[in-house]
Amino acid sequence: MGPFRTASEDGIEGAKLNKYSQSCEEELIGEALKFVDAAFPNGMLVEFGGSTGKDNSNLFVFGEQGRELVLIESDPTRFKKLAQEITPHSTIKGILAEVGFASSAIGSTEIAAKQTGLLSEILRSHDVACELVSVVSIDIDGDDAVVFENLGFLPEMAIVEFNPTLGVDSIYRNPPGHNVGNSPGELIRVAANLGMYAFGATGNNLLFLRKSYLDKIPQIDVQEALRKYDLPRFGLGYDGTLVRFFSNGENTTQEVYHNGWNDSFVRQPLPKFLRKFSKSGRRSRIGYFLWTGLFAAPIATVKFLLQALFRK
Repeated sequence: MGPFRTASEDGIEGAKLNKYSQSCEEELIGEALKFVDAAFPNGMLVEFGGSTGKDNSNLFVFGEQGRELVLIESDPTRFKKLAQEITPHSTIKGILAEVGFASSAIGSTEIAAKQTGLLSEILRSHDVACELVSVVSIDIDGDDAVVFENLGFLPEMAIVEFNPTLGVDSIYRNPPGHNVGNSPGELIRVAANLGMYAFGATGNNLLFLRKSYLDKIPQIDVQEALRKYDLPRFGLGYDGTLVRFFSNGENTTQEVYHNGWNDSFVRQPLPKFLRKFSKSGRRSRIGYFLWTGLFAAPIATVKFLLQALFRK
């Protein structure tokens, strides 16, 4: 077996295999699977959230090729579409469930079969032996990091989504139950604690392997690997200006930013006439903060004011 290499190493444009995944994850996974299969023959693949099946899937293409694949989705409407999508494929199994990081049942009048818990518990409850799973792909737009470290077992390979606007040099974990996302640095930290390392990176996902593969597939410098994607980051200026910047040096201070993935827009936190780094500007900004804060989030604003007044 030759050295690990993909056609897209010199740029994602060169990818040979990218049928469903967002940023050529399929090709990286396919190359790594050659080594994983040699050490862990006939391993099953598991992906969640499975969405509607093929939509931005990292693993669906391998199910089409005959690999045993389990797709887990928590949204009943999406799951119905997923179930239709996998009907022609006998090796692909769909499960309606919510993978969590604590064992707990949730009631649902909409669909009684819905459940939440550790991945290992969900698989076992559907007669899937987690001991046979070699690859896990995690894409739940929020609690990816905490779920990653609480799977209930350790796969040979894991693909985990990160928030591309959170820098690789930062350690940021999604607030439990929210949909903020995790920084690449946080996922790297979790992986290291699990005994895994990053062997691949795309604009949306980090790919990890157990450290036993280090002699076959090299560890990458994630920051360098992500540089080619020129991912956006945000910062706040001394005068209150929200700045979006990129690794290539491009800086922008637009009045409205489109975030690019869920059709929401971010406005500048302060109007132009208040972006002045001066004492008079400071008083005006405080007034603007009180006016907008009390109108938009009165309880949070009052709490902030009380904390500021009684801070030692």
